[in-house]
Amino acid sequence: MRLSRLVCATVLSAFACAGALSPAVASSPRTDARLHLAGTTAVVADLVRHVAGDRGDVTQLIPAGADPHSFEPTLRATREVAHADAVFSNNLLLEENSLIRTIDANISDPARHVRLAEESKAYGAKLIQLVEDHSLDTVWLGMRVRAEKLRTQGGGDGEARIRVLEARGPGTVAAYLTGTFGQPQIYVSNHDGIDADDSVALPLNAHTHMSWAFTKPGIYRLKVSAERAETPGGPAVASLDPTWVTFAVGVDTAKATGPMGGAPATILTGGHMDLSANWDTGRLEFFGDRQDGQPGDASYDPATTLVSVPDLALAEIPADPAYRFLGRAGEHIYILAQAVLGKHVHGEIDPHAWQSVPNVIAQIQVIRDTLIAIDPAHQRTYRTNAARYEETLSRLDTYMREVIGSIPSSARNLVTTHDAYGYLGHEYGLAITGFVTPNPGIEPSTTDLIRLNRTLSELDVPAVFIEPMLATYSRELIQSAAASGRRVCTLYGDTFTPSVSSYVEMMASNAYNLKVCLDPNGAPPARFGEKNTLPASSRARMLGHVQKGTDQ
Repeated sequence: MRLSRLVCATVLSAFACAGALSPAVASSPRTDARLHLAGTTAVVADLVRHVAGDRGDVTQLIPAGADPHSFEPTLRATREVAHADAVFSNNLLLEENSLIRTIDANISDPARHVRLAEESKAYGAKLIQLVEDHSLDTVWLGMRVRAEKLRTQGGGDGEARIRVLEARGPGTVAAYLTGTFGQPQIYVSNHDGIDADDSVALPLNAHTHMSWAFTKPGIYRLKVSAERAETPGGPAVASLDPTWVTFAVGVDTAKATGPMGGAPATILTGGHMDLSANWDTGRLEFFGDRQDGQPGDASYDPATTLVSVPDLALAEIPADPAYRFLGRAGEHIYILAQAVLGKHVHGEIDPHAWQSVPNVIAQIQVIRDTLIAIDPAHQRTYRTNAARYEETLSRLDTYMREVIGSIPSSARNLVTTHDAYGYLGHEYGLAITGFVTPNPGIEPSTTDLIRLNRTLSELDVPAVFIEPMLATYSRELIQSAAASGRRVCTLYGDTFTPSVSSYVEMMASNAYNLKVCLDPNGAPPARFGEKNTLPASSRARMLGHVQKGTDQ
């Protein structure tokens, strides 16, 4: 039974699941009672608190330090949604899809689920295409659902499931997602045979990164199909004909035959590529970076395409028992590593829009107008709170431009642990040059460290940056950086610590750390002086949500 249905049966017995409040109650005027509000992430909840002030109690649904890409809704979180006057999410598929479904299923009025990143575009926010890092030496193979025509026709809210029907090869093949702390979520594996569970469900017009593992060298073939439902988890309304997908694992692709028995027309060797269910063309395809080195995307027919898994993809099975489905710890297998760390299902727009301060100013205006619509009697309070906070954000934006802009342009190379800084680079002139390791949740291998050192040496990068919640998982990385005379510095992504407990503090700290770590010979900048725009009572409640963590 789905959690949302359970809550409807046990917690919301006074309401109907499809519309928990009757129209009369939903449209009744507000009294002087405080608003009950919720935000998904620490950043979203902080922004809402600044606009609501003492007029609202704001709950953070995703605990501090948790990965929004993989957080599953708890019963407590679902209850908070059910009792909320409004729930604010980032969306753009930042949060786990099940959390968004839970919000939509349990909130009293669907219009009061506010998707900040998406709705801020109407207020001037500038959203950018999701930029993938292209530093890995093998193809990045994910899964994708394309349905642009359905979107334009108003039918783009469904779900598709890509299924593996049969697997042939000399060993085990598995496709899985690796979470931020290294825990795999298995989607396909013929270790115990192939059945209906060997599949991946995605929203339409979304894709997910994925790791592919092969236990022995040789040719592997997977028979793949897809089906589409009009609602998540609903019955299939359409399907695509099965096709065979072929992998050449640890063998010379020049000598390998393609899916049809002859020389393959295309060999996928690098870049970002997805096995895609294309409902516009009615077929399965490979879709992603062109393989001729030219810019842009291209589609390739699986019937004439070979996926290369070279010897450089060789890796050791981790000691973590969660990886026993691949074999014994220490055994060597071939892995096409997923491109983005952690479970990261997303669409075509980068969801990390808050790394641009002007985008957050637009989000504050969305929050302001939402609260005014719910509680018009106190609109002056919300307008005043929003205007005061926007002034602080404008000063923060100026500070960041001045501080980051003072770093020599040749030194603005950012190596991080997570692909969450595209807006930071785009807005403030940083080059996102790579990741520290393919998976920060697992101890870096010797190969990872060699690749890291070469990258740092070639770019002459004086420092690398890790997120506070990943610090304890990066001991070997920290030692390697120290041995080469490079610093390991902190860069905040989407969570807070006791010493950095607000969005403004987070972004100001990022600018400061970037300056002192990437420009060690330059004069350290002054610290940003934030005027406290959050009422004391609200700030005290907010700090109660920040769990003790690490900070460098």
